[in-house]
Amino acid sequence: AGSVQRLAAELYASDAHFVLELIQNADDCSFTPEVVPTLCANLADDALEFISNEVGFTAQNVLALCSIGESTKHHADPTSIGNKGIGWKSVFKVSSAPELHSRGFHLRFDSSAELGYLVPEPVEAPSGWDSRASRTLLRLPLSAGNGLSTREIRLGETAGNGLSAREIRLRLSDV
Repeated sequence: AGSVQRLAAELYASDAHFVLELIQNADDCSFTPEVVPTLCANLADDALEFISNEVGFTAQNVLALCSIGESTKHHADPTSIGNKGIGWKSVFKVSSAPELHSRGFHLRFDSSAELGYLVPEPVEAPSGWDSRASRTLLRLPLSAGNGLSTREIRLGETAGNGLSAREIRLRLSDV
């Protein structure tokens, strides 16, 4: 396994810790004054997606994701929770190739590289993506044996509408 996967495995005993890290990162984001800061999670067939209406990533933010200990958050900022530059790496416990879509950035971070570096590679933008919009999508294609429990659930069966969704279950003690 690559060094980033080893880091994630050694730092984060729980497979679900990444959820707290992503919530913390969303809380530390910048938002335009007219929006209510929002973070949505969606479990697709093969991936977990986190979508935020934050202003979007800069080149400096992307470089920080590729590094260890190079956070763009400042220790002196009392409104910032994180600042160590390693929390985002917790996503590698559940995904070996997370994708970031923010503004004009559409990147995949492949953790299997043996060099010890996270070198982003370009990927296609999601269908209908507006690079001028204030939002960020972090897509986590789920790795096999990721430790997350998912199941199909039926919505509104008593009403006969036949809707279904996927549910993800995390033990709070694991988060």
